[in-house]
Amino acid sequence: MKICNAEAVDMNRVTVRYLVEEILSRDASITLNDGSYKDVLCLSDSCEEILESLTYIDEDYLIASNSDGAQLGWFCLIYGKSNSNTIVIGDYLNTAFCKEVYDQAFERLDRDMASHTKFKP
Repeated sequence: MKICNAEAVDMNRVTVRYLVEEILSRDASITLNDGSYKDVLCLSDSCEEILESLTYIDEDYLIASNSDGAQLGWFCLIYGKSNSNTIVIGDYLNTAFCKEVYDQAFERLDRDMASHTKFKP
């Protein structure tokens, strides 16, 4: 399936939503950093607040923490990527938590793409 730019942007937003939902579903909170050593949002557990605070311009970092505030890992989001296996997630910390979150988010995305439910023109 060939993906046009508009579909890639939509797919990136869906990917980020799934990533945030998967982190939060594990009773974790998210600190959002805009890539300039500045935290935009600290220890939020609100999916909508997190999604509304993303820049979607250059890069953002999602830092996952447990209920005690200890970091579980991070994800670097780099916007504009359209390769099928690296959509928007440029890197993540190699921990069991991050790997599980990543795998589940992409499993959901793969199901959506297979059924074309979210990516119809």
